[in-house]
Parts: sequence; structure tokens; C-alpha cells
Amino acid sequence: MRKLTLVLFAASMFFACGQQEQAPPPPPPVEEPAGPVTVNADEKYVAICKDGLAAMSSGDMERFVSDFTDNVVYQFAYGDSLVGKTAVLEYWKDRRENAIEDINFSNSVWLSVTVDASNNYNVAPGDWVMGWFLTTASYKATGKSMTQNIHTLYHFNGSGKVDRVIQYLDRAAIMQASSQ
Repeated sequence: MRKLTLVLFAASMFFACGQQEQAPPPPPPVEEPAGPVTVNADEKYVAICKDGLAAMSSGDMERFVSDFTDNVVYQFAYGDSLVGKTAVLEYWKDRRENAIEDINFSNSVWLSVTVDASNNYNVAPGDWVMGWFLTTASYKATGKSMTQNIHTLYHFNGSGKVDRVIQYLDRAAIMQASSQ
């Protein structure tokens, strides 16, 4: 009896060690309903925004505003706004010619989204690009420079043109670097 018990025990150990425990099958994919926001919308809009920053760095302000609508609103988070392509061009052309010696953008992160017209978030429907980038600018009057992270939102109209820009930055850093 003892030998039989040992043989049965050994056999059960042999079969137990030889079998691999299988993981349960993965759950079926869950279909998410279409929401008010589609992430990673058309990447052509990101390319337009990147080209705008490259134009700003090189001082080509005509190219910087080339993808803006005639009635674009360029809004700074601290409350000031520029309305119209001409006003945006004049402002940035003056800044680049008379105030900013050079400006560079690095470490950028981009996210494009499409907001459905039926959203409940008080956000304009359409295509948006969100950009985060490290900005370094030096100023002619003082020789000082500043570096800060800037977050900019770009909204595109149905024709693929920028009709709203909202920029979040630290104005105090700019004032400190550009003031005597």
C-alpha cells in the first residue's frame, strides 16, 4: 500500500509539474462610444503650428501669419488680445525687429484634437492643436534673456486656417528680461 501511495504521489507530481497554468483569455474589447473629442486629429495642423514657430525664430513674420485667417483672434492669457491678421503681423513684426534679438523653441510636445460640435464644454468645435514648448528669448534693449515653458492653443476653421490662438505664458519673466 505504501508503494502504491508513493507511485500515485509521484505520478501526480509528474503530471502537475508538466502542465503549465494557462492565463485566462483576455476580456473582449470594449467599444467606447464616440465622444465629444477625438485625439490625434489630422497631423497637418501640427505641421502648420511647427512651421509658424520656425518662422518666428527666423524672423519671417509674413510666414508666421500666413496660415491665419483675416479675422484671427490672438489672445494672451493675461488678458490682452490682438484681433485680425494685420494686427497680429504688426505686433509680432515690431517685437521681432525692435525688441527680441532672438527667440528659440525646443522640447516641444504637440497634441491635435477634434472637438465635436455637440460638446458640453463651452469649447469651440473643430480642430485644435495644443503645443507646449520651452521658449528662450533674448532682448535687444537689455541683453538679458529669459527661458520659460509656454503653452499655446490653436483653433483651425473649416478651411484649415488658424482663427484663434490662446497663449499661456509668464509675462513677468518677459518684463524682467526686457526692461532696464
